[in-house]
Amino acid sequence: MLNWTSLLHFSLESACLQKAEVMIPLYLKNYHHNLDIKIVYPKASQNAKPVYWWTFNDMSGSQKWYTIIQTCNLFVYLLQNAKKIEHLHLIHFIKSTFLYGLIYKILNQKGKLYIMMDFDPYKHNLKTVFWENIPIIRILIRKFINFFIRLTDCISIETTTWYNFLVNYSWEFQKKLVYMPNGFDQNQIDQYTQTTLQKENIIITVARIGSYQKNTELLMQSIAHLCDTDSEFIAKNWKCYCIGPIEDWFQNYINEFYRQHPKVQGRLFFTGSIFDKKELYSRYQKSKIFCLTSRHESFWIVLVEALYLGNYLITTDIASASDITNQGELWTIVTQRDYHSFAKAIENGILNIDKYTDTIYKTHSEIIKKFSWHSAILRIYNKLYK
Repeated sequence: MLNWTSLLHFSLESACLQKAEVMIPLYLKNYHHNLDIKIVYPKASQNAKPVYWWTFNDMSGSQKWYTIIQTCNLFVYLLQNAKKIEHLHLIHFIKSTFLYGLIYKILNQKGKLYIMMDFDPYKHNLKTVFWENIPIIRILIRKFINFFIRLTDCISIETTTWYNFLVNYSWEFQKKLVYMPNGFDQNQIDQYTQTTLQKENIIITVARIGSYQKNTELLMQSIAHLCDTDSEFIAKNWKCYCIGPIEDWFQNYINEFYRQHPKVQGRLFFTGSIFDKKELYSRYQKSKIFCLTSRHESFWIVLVEALYLGNYLITTDIASASDITNQGELWTIVTQRDYHSFAKAIENGILNIDKYTDTIYKTHSEIIKKFSWHSAILRIYNKLYK
């Protein structure tokens, strides 16, 4: 058996169990049966219950000291186990990744090092991510980055925007970089979905309702605008459901919004979190349109889940927007983030929903081939093991 260790610098919350940091090693095992997977992460109160994953001792103190202690513990773990780890998987292109990667390669030169980058353009500006705006530092950083890339065996990035930037940034990236979109867990979705559910005139969004990043207000204002006008949304009796945990402060905003816009009553609903997978995926199956109003994202998995379950997509121009499919065929990208533009996109989606739904089902196999983890993981597998 080959030891594959994913070394996470963050806590393993429940939401992480469906994200790339866990899906990548688990789906790689489908092709490389000899992998013995370990996912190593700091112990924290918000961690999901571990099944067989190694955890650290309790850490306490301020966030600053938590980060320092966390880094030290991971560092010590790596010092003790580097020679036993045949494949090391690190997340994000950050200082701790450089530290862990260097130590690993010093102690185990034959080991394979894989980096999953995961860039959010809101946090990582294309011009400043490698200090490109500071000439003296830029030269030193380029030399170090090129040296570090040579130590790796594979680096993946989830959007073509970042892929194109990185391969132009350095020749070394061209040798090691793989474009791999974050996939969806087809096996889990198929396990919980029903083939008999009929589509209804429903719009959904799935997010942390009320968080600044998710910008739920944009969808609410758009629905209110449609309710106040002679729209197809009203004529064809559509409804909108916002699914996900609601920020504490946002409940007052919702109550005031209902008071100011009484016509949305009975048409705009907030369900809170839906933990039951069968119930959650049934919402996807019943809906015809999925909306995403985020101010920024790297690659948002719920979009490809919604597409797989037959939803037409309406989204703001997040980093992965142009990667998922051709605009206009399976979704609309709204570049102007005002409720008039978003409401117009919803209205257009409703008017053409039958045509869009037919196109989505015709391209179902293409969606699976491009975005299911079973298919997407082959890009990493081929780079590491072929």
